Amino acid sequence: MTQHPPGRLQQQQQQQQQQQQQQQQQQQQQQTVEGRAVRQRSNEGMQQQQQQQQQQEKKQRKQQQQQQQNQQQQQQQQQQQQQQQQQHPKQQQQKQQQ
Repeated sequence: MTQHPPGRLQQQQQQQQQQQQQQQQQQQQQQTVEGRAVRQRSNEGMQQQQQQQQQQEKKQRKQQQQQQQNQQQQQQQQQQQQQQQQQHPKQQQQKQQQ
């Protein structure tokens, strides 16, 4: 058992998350290009590809929704921290006045 310092694990996790986001973005770009091509060639009996693509687009929409939810949660946490910081100076002022 090798003991890792706590900082390294967090860095690895962050890197993995960034890689996942990049992969999703790349997938989106590829699909849009493929989608245009498939729509142009749909008369040549490429209905199967269209169906596959619709399924992939549905999966991506779910992934996008999850990412948006995660981002919203992070924003809420940041707002809460800011509010707490703002409250402290007010409390100090009240003590000084008394």
